[in-house]
Amino acid sequence: MELKQLRKKYTKFTQEEFAKQLGINYETYRSYELNKRKPPIDLAIQIADFYNITLDYLYNRKFEGSVTTEEYNLLEIYRQLDNNRKQQTIGWMKSELSDQNRETKNKEISIS
Repeated sequence: MELKQLRKKYTKFTQEEFAKQLGINYETYRSYELNKRKPPIDLAIQIADFYNITLDYLYNRKFEGSVTTEEYNLLEIYRQLDNNRKQQTIGWMKSELSDQNRETKNKEISIS
């Protein structure tokens, strides 16, 4: 769990300020950042919700073989977009996939 990196990347909070935001003691939060302790699940959910990330992402769980580094990088960029640009990106991706499927189908027909 890379709480320090998340805090520094997405907020200007100090450890003390973020602990207060979470409603916990500074020393307790500090122990989470130092990986001396893991937060209880309800607090982990609160932290994940604050950063708008999944618990899997918070706990650095990677799904071997199903999500590549490139896909994680794309997700990181996507999360930084505003809602309008997210919708535009999804629309573009659907259009690209449709074009790809049409091209693949046309190749199969010409081979037959």
